[in-house]
Amino acid sequence: MTTQQKIRDEISALSRFYGIDPQPFFGLLSPDALEHYVELVLDAQELAVVLGGVGQEDRLLETADKFGIAGEVRSAFKACTLQFPERMLYAKFPVSGKPKGVMYVLLLEPWETVRAFLDFMFPGQFEAAALPGSTGDHSLCFILGFTVDQDQLTIKAYELFDRVGHDRSDPPFLVVHHLTRKGLVPNRKTYAANVSPEDFLAGEGPWPEIVELISGTPFNFGDYAMLRSLEASGKQKMYVFRLDRRENATFNLRTYNYYVAEGLKNIQLQRFEAAHRSFENAVDYDPENPDAINGLGFCMMYRGKYAEGIELVLKARALNPRIANLVWNWGYPPGNIRELIEDLSRQIAEKPAADLFHQRGIYYFQDHDYGRANADLLKAVDLDPLNAEAHNNLGGTYLKLGQFVEAVKCCNIAYSINRQISTSNLGIAREVIRLINEAETNPGAQSFISLGKFLYQLDLFEAARENFYKAEAWRQLNGNRSQVPANTAN
Repeated sequence: MTTQQKIRDEISALSRFYGIDPQPFFGLLSPDALEHYVELVLDAQELAVVLGGVGQEDRLLETADKFGIAGEVRSAFKACTLQFPERMLYAKFPVSGKPKGVMYVLLLEPWETVRAFLDFMFPGQFEAAALPGSTGDHSLCFILGFTVDQDQLTIKAYELFDRVGHDRSDPPFLVVHHLTRKGLVPNRKTYAANVSPEDFLAGEGPWPEIVELISGTPFNFGDYAMLRSLEASGKQKMYVFRLDRRENATFNLRTYNYYVAEGLKNIQLQRFEAAHRSFENAVDYDPENPDAINGLGFCMMYRGKYAEGIELVLKARALNPRIANLVWNWGYPPGNIRELIEDLSRQIAEKPAADLFHQRGIYYFQDHDYGRANADLLKAVDLDPLNAEAHNNLGGTYLKLGQFVEAVKCCNIAYSINRQISTSNLGIAREVIRLINEAETNPGAQSFISLGKFLYQLDLFEAARENFYKAEAWRQLNGNRSQVPANTAN
């Protein structure tokens, strides 16, 4: 039985519990509707299904039209996807067929950008300035949603809760603001993550029966990530992340840290103070999350606390040996990179060839397994000595292994074979050799820190730490005359 068929069976069984005929609901769905993203939403009286995916604008709009979702909701959603393309999209459809639904765009954008968009789309209709956040504020608009409430368009804007800034024993992670044409409705709903079915037993209504139902065959919903929303009135909802096509070896909704995503976006926007706060929240949310610790370490180094920052980065690497720096991106690995490596390994076992070793070496490199990448690329150039790209990529692996002279040799060979080859690896190798020579011939806090930062960007964290501590020792011996500016991490 396929996953999609299992989901259909689960929706049918839940529908019977709620006294709903699910066939009209299924009849409005396209054949591939349950193949990208499926989230089940349960409350005391109603069952809804959230569908979504990246690049699913047309399918979601077509489905929303069939379900009778208001035209102004669909228009606002479409305008948002045009303004912010290539985002994760969601739309919630009640299984009962009631026309009310919600369409969402996962934004991760500054509030000022969201306010400008809403003012442009709805001139004079909404007081977008009433939304939270301002330039420099740590938070971003995480999700923007559109629905109809009391016969008027309502905008739902979500932000991550500032855990560090609030002293609460059990803080939520997500809050929502409702913007109507009458103004901003005060937030009365929060969301908790990483919950289990048992967390709903205290709720009023049929929650014991619901928990008993979903905890057994054919559901086993305890295997999936879950959210819990809670309103001031005590009303709660259960969100079950049933399927996400994006899930892979490194992305899992059960371990997903929302604050890390916010922090990385803040770094991309060069909002480094905001990124620091995001990663503080990320560590508070999950103290053993390597990406959260790694991000906080980077932010501390950016603020001039190099020794403290690199210790956090090394702690992150101890939790995840493939953790990387947050300055240079050396290519994003495919989501199924382990499968690709296994497939190439089978092909190599049958018939070793230079191009196969070369490609597997690239995948190993993208997976931050530099030793295996180096071994494969050595075999590639041995089998095909005139492959300039393989020589150049081999130089890249030597960079990551800290063998800079060997990197220069490989990159020079690549350039001698093909004068059009990229010289970025060669430039990096020569620069790090220059920095090493400078630290040896003209030692000082500045030279040690400059070398340490460069080594950090090569993922040579232990060597970076050594130089940062040399800088600290130099400062203690020489006082403020060797002080360097703080904001020089990238």
